[in-house]
Amino acid sequence: FRLLRILPSLKRNVVIECEMFDSFIGEQDFVAGSYVWGPPEPTHPIIVNDALVHVRQNLFDFLRASRRPLQKRVIWIGALCINQNDNDEKSHQVQAMDHIYRQATAVYSWL
Repeated sequence: FRLLRILPSLKRNVVIECEMFDSFIGEQDFVAGSYVWGPPEPTHPIIVNDALVHVRQNLFDFLRASRRPLQKRVIWIGALCINQNDNDEKSHQVQAMDHIYRQATAVYSWL
């Protein structure tokens, strides 16, 4: 499965930069996020593996709140860690979500 590493920043309003990477459950500590998707507009840019990605407002707010000033933070968030354009992957990952949430060191709900 994929995890997202949020790179640190001392400044709250700079672009959120992340690294997506593959891992095995149990290999890497991570927190999981669950959030309300909210309306599709407006979107905000973030950087994932040096590529520009637009995310919904609520996810952007969650990522910004999750970013630490001095250290990286590893998270699993379905909207980014699951390929939303691959129905087979989505189906497999949705079936594994219970296991993913149980393996997380913490689960945060963002409303």
